Amino acid sequence: MTMFYAALLFGLASAIGVFIVLLRCPRMWVLQILGYAWVLDIFCSSLMFAMHWGTAVGGFSAVIAGLFCSVGITACKCSIGYLDHGTYRSGWFGDCRPLSERGTTSDRSPV
Repeated sequence: MTMFYAALLFGLASAIGVFIVLLRCPRMWVLQILGYAWVLDIFCSSLMFAMHWGTAVGGFSAVIAGLFCSVGITACKCSIGYLDHGTYRSGWFGDCRPLSERGTTSDRSPV
């Protein structure tokens, strides 16, 4: 049972690390990447498998980290919005673009 909790902890820590990196990136770049959430999801899951390859706990940690990343990407998309081929789709928190970018069109639609 200890390995199960270790895998959950490693998976959660890895997913938090990915989101800390995204927080450090420019906001418009993050909004553009969230428009291609499936690419980001595949990249994060592949990165987790590459980092944790070799043991059973590592493989399970990678699966857990990939699941946490998928949930986190969906939550980010719903909360701050995303750019869909140049059109901003706002999230629950309204327009989260930088002030210099807010003059362009905005569309509020479900994710």
